[in-house]
Amino acid sequence: MIRFDDALPDLGIFAGADALSQALGRRVRIERIRYKPGTSIVAAVRDESGRPSWVLTHADPAKATNHERAALRAGAEPVRLGSATVTGPAWADRALVAGLSDVADADRRTDVPLRYNPLRRMVMATDSRVIKVSEGTQSVTAAQHLADHGVSVIVPSLVSPRATSAAWWGAGDLSEKPSAALARRAGQELAAMHRAPIGELRTPRTSPARVAERAARAIHALVPELGDLAARLAETAGTMAGGREVVVHGDFSPDQVLVGDGEVRLIDLDRVAIGAPEQDLGSFLAAGGDEELLGGYIDAGGGVDPEALRAWRAISHLQKAVEPFRSGRPNWTAAVVAAVDDALEAIA
Repeated sequence: MIRFDDALPDLGIFAGADALSQALGRRVRIERIRYKPGTSIVAAVRDESGRPSWVLTHADPAKATNHERAALRAGAEPVRLGSATVTGPAWADRALVAGLSDVADADRRTDVPLRYNPLRRMVMATDSRVIKVSEGTQSVTAAQHLADHGVSVIVPSLVSPRATSAAWWGAGDLSEKPSAALARRAGQELAAMHRAPIGELRTPRTSPARVAERAARAIHALVPELGDLAARLAETAGTMAGGREVVVHGDFSPDQVLVGDGEVRLIDLDRVAIGAPEQDLGSFLAAGGDEELLGGYIDAGGGVDPEALRAWRAISHLQKAVEPFRSGRPNWTAAVVAAVDDALEAIA
């Protein structure tokens, strides 16, 4: 990646955890990276105390300066690491600082959040609640709509236009506590979601062709030699993935299913959309979810188009191909190659 992007002169800082640690002067691990070729890169890192920070570089130095000034206004002491690179604590994140103030019943600067995606969202916990600060809160409306139609979901409450709060529930999720029986139960709930009327939901419609094309472009930006293959797979899968339209979760995977006492709850409805049911099914399976989900889904009356399922499984593998890079895995290049191979196998 560093070889191909001359627009970002400080990109070497982001070459890995060792490079970031050296630039910051303390040991950190990478939690999240987002890269826009020719434009910017932003990373969330945590130090040994568990406290997160953001590190951002931009092709336009003025935009990095804007983040620096916003951090100063929030009371932080941002640090310049290069000509267009700046870092600051997560609680002084320019996109989230207003939302964090909405939930500041205590000094949030001392909190260690559960998850932090810079400029996008932060998830924090108290003894009894999970608090999410993000750019949008459509999940409240979507969750309530689905709950009203009998779907077992966690319905958060709206703290402000930029923050939600939900009660703790369960003993973990399906990724932490895999269970064929509970995967089947999740399939039944997913079928209920897909039966729910679209009604007044103001959600986007998913275009499989556009989703697949974006995923292929992201792969090309990171591993250019895979670009042609990813583009061909995206074109084929995007054509095959059409079908009937239902309310879809939009980012369905085992970690979106809480489990407890033989029951499940579906969570994180920020990406609810109108799309083909196979989008959720393919996403779950591509993430390593138990295929018993399909059995529960069909038992509950859900219909499955095998061709569309293969296509969405392939698209999901392409989407997930860049996740090892985004999560800072040292061997991310090999993982991208493996994910593209999985996409090829899924669509064969």
